[in-house]
Amino acid sequence: MLTIYHLNAKLALIVHHSSFLTKNIETFFEQLSQQSCGTLIAHFPNQKALTKAWQQILNNASFIEAAGGVVIYQNKILMIYRKGWWDLPKGKKEEKETPLQCAQREIQEEVGINPLNPINLNPYITYHVYQQNQKRILKKTYWFLFSTDNSEIVLQKEEAIEKGLWCDFEEAKRLQPQFRLIQNVLSYFQRYL
Repeated sequence: MLTIYHLNAKLALIVHHSSFLTKNIETFFEQLSQQSCGTLIAHFPNQKALTKAWQQILNNASFIEAAGGVVIYQNKILMIYRKGWWDLPKGKKEEKETPLQCAQREIQEEVGINPLNPINLNPYITYHVYQQNQKRILKKTYWFLFSTDNSEIVLQKEEAIEKGLWCDFEEAKRLQPQFRLIQNVLSYFQRYL
């Protein structure tokens, strides 16, 4: 099963035959880029078919990895506001950096929170497709859950981060995040509390 969430998604695209990906890769990306398509769930008969479909996707998009996290301080989580949307701190993974190291670095850079104590070491993983400079990008993001005893937020202005907000999980899910997957990340980690 492959799940990809997309900007302002309203509906889910459910694919029951792997031939959809292998024979119609452009249709696959077109559907993902439409606001009406939020989730792709594709079932494959075996690992070979899944590997073939995944290779088709990678051949038609630039692949990048990123990491970020949900940071908890006294039962409140940290949300950031950038470029007109609520989001979670995250960023691109550097070469030779583990996903956990990346998440810690990005959170420290974007909001100045330190120390960060990992609550889970098994990340929640999402995939996101978008266009940048007329190139198709497939981003894999590793999400971690952290606790901290430091509530002081120091925003990284170079990343266009305008605000930081400590709020409870339900309030965070009511904010208007840019990507629906942020609400899914929040729901996933809420079960740890």
